[in-house]
Amino acid sequence: MIELPTIDFSPRLQKKNDKLYIFDEIRKKIIMLTPEEWVRQRFIQLLVQNYGYHLSLFQIEKQLQYHQKTKRTDILVWTNDAKPYFLIECKAENIPLSEQVLFQALTYNAIQKANYVGITNGREYAGYRFLEEEQQYEMIDNIPFFDVF
Repeated sequence: MIELPTIDFSPRLQKKNDKLYIFDEIRKKIIMLTPEEWVRQRFIQLLVQNYGYHLSLFQIEKQLQYHQKTKRTDILVWTNDAKPYFLIECKAENIPLSEQVLFQALTYNAIQKANYVGITNGREYAGYRFLEEEQQYEMIDNIPFFDVF
């Protein structure tokens, strides 16, 4: 696991009926600011500012079917040719990155088939690369740069 760096992040916030909302640049709408949403929005900005990701390639809360249940990935980044590249599961800062969190992300990726999977709680991050030949994941000690053209 790695500790996440701090970033320059000045989101558009708004208060309505004693609740705080944030403008999501990807979905182009105001979203209720939950602890998990705060982690998601900051991690997206980290990827854009420090790792070469483009906002146009992000998909937030993509629906998928798993054993007749509807699930949603927190963040899915696509390649320029519309293939899943990086799936990220976000948890609130007070949630530890456990085997259960990793299992959730890997379960979603069994359907999405992204090259990389990450889990984060906004303070820490753990990343994995799918090895096609071996049909297994290996832990990596960094966040993958977006280098898919």
